[in-house]
Amino acid sequence: MSMVNDEQDLVRRLHGDEESVLADILGFLELRTRRALMVRFAGTATDADLEDALSIALFRLWQSRHKFDPAKASLGTFFYLLARNALIDSLRERSRSEIPDRIAERRLVPPGKREELRRRLMALLPSISMTDRHILVTTEPDAELAAKMNISEGALRVKRHRLRKRLRQQLGIAVEVNSDEHDYPD
Repeated sequence: MSMVNDEQDLVRRLHGDEESVLADILGFLELRTRRALMVRFAGTATDADLEDALSIALFRLWQSRHKFDPAKASLGTFFYLLARNALIDSLRERSRSEIPDRIAERRLVPPGKREELRRRLMALLPSISMTDRHILVTTEPDAELAAKMNISEGALRVKRHRLRKRLRQQLGIAVEVNSDEHDYPD
């Protein structure tokens, strides 16, 4: 059976409310959807994030099975979009909690100013891309992150430094430079 016929059969079974079709859909679409997400979110999403996104996409597909119109999009495209949106939601939620906490707790921010900084930082989050957020908060070694992003380690460090500098300017943070510290919050 060709791939098109397989997909048509899956859609027929999905519209027929056959719950057993979910395992077949996942088997049919998981690899290519995972690959597309890995390329799209390189250096940002972990394997666990991808697993969660695929599970959520499968759940949402089942919930919206009667709304799915194969004349408007293929099952593969529809499933990818569900997974992509689930992954974006997950990464946004994680970055909302990680960035303010990690930056506000730096030793260069006086304890009395941390809550104010956290509030102002939350307002800035929508202007920071998902990739840039990951660069700012990752604990992943530079070599691994740079390889995932297909850039050199030096380019990654420059990008991180510029991101931090831009954030400091937007937040109005004056950072004093000591001889044993960088001129940016680590």
